[in-house]
Amino acid sequence: MKRRKLLAKLDRFLAQPNDRAAGQRSAMRKVLAALKSKERKLEQKIADAEDSETREKLATELAICCAQRRKGVERLRGLQVEKRRNKK
Repeated sequence: MKRRKLLAKLDRFLAQPNDRAAGQRSAMRKVLAALKSKERKLEQKIADAEDSETREKLATELAICCAQRRKGVERLRGLQVEKRRNKK
């Protein structure tokens, strides 16, 4: 999946209320894992890029991916904590 689709999918997960998002934790994990691999590929492209303009563009894309992935990870952890509280 391309970055845009992954980010759009993650955005839909983040916009859902907690009760609906809790049922989709595994799907969220898959999207976050895919974003992590995209981040690594972007980092490699930045390292390989010779043009500073290209590097700057890729760095911007990387920053967006990192920020969105970080938000998704925080939300996923929050859902996991909530699930543990509800079990007790």
